[in-house]
Amino acid sequence: MKHDDDDDFSPYDKAQFGAVLPDDPEIKMRAGTQRAKLFNFMSCGDFFTLEELTRGTGIQAQSIGARLRDFRKPQYGGHFVPKKMITPGVWMYRLVRVTR
Repeated sequence: MKHDDDDDFSPYDKAQFGAVLPDDPEIKMRAGTQRAKLFNFMSCGDFFTLEELTRGTGIQAQSIGARLRDFRKPQYGGHFVPKKMITPGVWMYRLVRVTR
């Protein structure tokens, strides 16, 4: 159902509430930029905590978690993203690139 005030929200605002289709170019561009930045930062193969990834990339921790899940998906390369617990509640993540 379309409301008269639907145009008052940006695509990003709508996405937060599930109102935007996944092929919205503005959302894809934003996520794609984060993916590229995080992928490049993690390409060295080292383990990083979320705090280190946030400081190194400027991306919020919640978004980093989503991008790490993206890397595991076939459409984003199907990479391996192992994690290890450092202390209870603190995890480190590593990007292992899959080449095809």
